[in-house]
Amino acid sequence: MHTESKYTTARLSIRRASEIDGPELGQLMHDGSIQDMINPSCNTIELFSVERIRYIARTLTDGALVGMVAVKGPALSYCVAPEFRSNGYGGEMAKCFVEAIAPSTGMSMIEATIIRENISSRRLIERLGFSFVGLTSIKFGRNDGQAAALVYRRHVNR
Repeated sequence: MHTESKYTTARLSIRRASEIDGPELGQLMHDGSIQDMINPSCNTIELFSVERIRYIARTLTDGALVGMVAVKGPALSYCVAPEFRSNGYGGEMAKCFVEAIAPSTGMSMIEATIIRENISSRRLIERLGFSFVGLTSIKFGRNDGQAAALVYRRHVNR
């Protein structure tokens, strides 16, 4: 469901992030388990860059921050707070973005680059209709690691 840049799923309220969300998103992004999986150049300042469009997800029951979905150009990224992982929240956020938010922004294509070993994200992206298009190598994590990654793309249905 969509109401003035606010989207609702069965368990989540998803809306465009604002500067007010900065401290909470900063805490989320500095969680060690998330830092291990992201590009080291993505810092708190980058979260609010003009080029990156972010949506935050909160529980409908108590408003707790569940995670964030972001895009920069066609590139989709998302993260889920550790206490909400393995409960389908990442899928709920990503599905809402792909099916409701992206079409409302005028996007025509979404791309996701997934570290090869991240099986759960690969399965999620494939369930959402993304197609594998190639391999790449990316920098990630706190130690400037390199990883093999799979690139997926999906056309946005309007």
